[in-house]
Amino acid sequence: MSDAAKQHDAAIDVDLVAAQFDGLDSEVHRKALLEAIRSRDAYRKLIDELREKIAKLEQGLIGPKSERFKVKDDSQLSLQILAGLLGRAEAPEGADANELTAQLLAELEAQSKQPSVDDGADEADSGEPDDKPHRPRRKPTGRATASERLQRLTIELIPDEVKHLGLDSFERIGEDVSTTTERRVASLVEVKVVRPKFRAKTEAAVEAVKQERRERDAMPEIEPQSWIFVAPAPEPPVNRILVGPGLLANVAVRRFDDHLPYNRLENVYEREGMRLGRSTLYGWLDALREQFAPLIKAMEMDARRSPYVCVDATGVLVQAPDKCSRGHFWVLVAPGRHVLFKFSNTHDKAAVDKLLGDYDGFVVADAHAVYDHLYGDDGASEVGCWSHARSYVFKALATEPQVAREFLDNLRVMFLLERSFAGKTRKQRERMRQSKVKVLVDRHFALCRKYEDYALDATPLAAAIRYSLNQEQALRRFLGDGRLPATNNISERQLRRQAVGRKAWLFLGSEDGAAVNTTFSTLIASCHLCDVEPEAYLREVICLLPDWPQSRLLELAPCHWKQTREQPDTQQRLADNFWLYVLREIDAVHRTTT
Repeated sequence: MSDAAKQHDAAIDVDLVAAQFDGLDSEVHRKALLEAIRSRDAYRKLIDELREKIAKLEQGLIGPKSERFKVKDDSQLSLQILAGLLGRAEAPEGADANELTAQLLAELEAQSKQPSVDDGADEADSGEPDDKPHRPRRKPTGRATASERLQRLTIELIPDEVKHLGLDSFERIGEDVSTTTERRVASLVEVKVVRPKFRAKTEAAVEAVKQERRERDAMPEIEPQSWIFVAPAPEPPVNRILVGPGLLANVAVRRFDDHLPYNRLENVYEREGMRLGRSTLYGWLDALREQFAPLIKAMEMDARRSPYVCVDATGVLVQAPDKCSRGHFWVLVAPGRHVLFKFSNTHDKAAVDKLLGDYDGFVVADAHAVYDHLYGDDGASEVGCWSHARSYVFKALATEPQVAREFLDNLRVMFLLERSFAGKTRKQRERMRQSKVKVLVDRHFALCRKYEDYALDATPLAAAIRYSLNQEQALRRFLGDGRLPATNNISERQLRRQAVGRKAWLFLGSEDGAAVNTTFSTLIASCHLCDVEPEAYLREVICLLPDWPQSRLLELAPCHWKQTREQPDTQQRLADNFWLYVLREIDAVHRTTT
């Protein structure tokens, strides 16, 4: 024993301490000892959590984005859970999780094909747009296939010997073909519109003109002494802007789809032949925003008629004289139809009301208090997000690995099943959820109640359990309606557009700049949702909007554009538009020069 330890023992009167313990009530002593042990365990777990964070910081990492935990075989799922879903008391000895998973999916597929008494009602719901399941992007393999939009050029190389002697001396027996992808230099085009003036030289020409004007009811009240004719000046696609729709669409896509700040766009267009100031580029988009405002309003009204919407928000900095203030981007997704962005200075109930109005359908959102006033008997119905519930459990993996893995194994199977029948119809999903997924949901909440007293306060496990139990009714709601998603991931993915963008442009210049951002982010994101090429869409809709009937504005929304563009009336409007004619002429000139 060290000298310090001997001095410490000597300083303690052991007999006195023993007498004090004998005087304590045994029950009080037991509770104090248990509380001390719990406090010790809590501090140990907090220390483990801090050590985990420090290790990540030392590696220069904040943590993985995907919520996955590594085990010896990452493909393994819980054999016990899979066996239970297959109706077996326990997993067979030596069973493989992948084989049980395949059996479970095959059973679900067979079950979905069986006729049911609800199939008649199912047909009426088959037209409801469903959220496409999110699949991880696969690494491309092999040579990419060229798009049909690519222009093609064929070059034939003749051997020198054949050139010298002539083709008549040789017989062509075949050919070797190789394909290379090249890119021509992009450039701006200056379009000069010439409108010649004409004067009638003969009386016969004058009479012919008068007759034609009478037939069109365009005869002037006072007949001019000399008849001079000039074609009417083409109306610009946007008032006060002397640029074509092709350039406007390109600026919008580069700014809000490629997330290039205005100062970088200056350099891009200077390389293409013309320096365009950032204030000029912003002014174009601001004027174009006003033209698109009625269409955005029609899309908002249509989205609020959807049976369910997905909502989320993220913060953004707004430029101010002394210090940037904080604003918020909101996203509202009507799956299969619209993606709508809004901006607000505050993250409160007023901002939510501006986004949703008096919507009374299902709202898929996180558990933030700003949405609470929407829910009630006469209002909207709350749908919880299982990805948020899983995220809380994942945070407990470092301090409570065994308990967290028990939760995560159960959730992995549930998410696997949800992905497997994401493409099914509404009634099929309802039947599968009731027969398989409900068991896993019940097990999740049983685990929450099992470990509720075990979890120490202020620990990640306690936060995960508290979140799930507080949101139990909302988290269970997707089981009863096959249209509802199990997660709010679709709005999270759409909101990533703003998160990626703000890394490039850092902050908004003003609230007007936020309005420009939300307008074009709405149109471009909706195009991607509905598989519409955004630049071609904007180019053509810019030309159609000024003369389009206000009662049919929704037909120009991205979700209807493919059908609208095929209509004879739309085709005629596109063919007659002067600026689209100019673009076709530019393409024709390029093809002949190359």
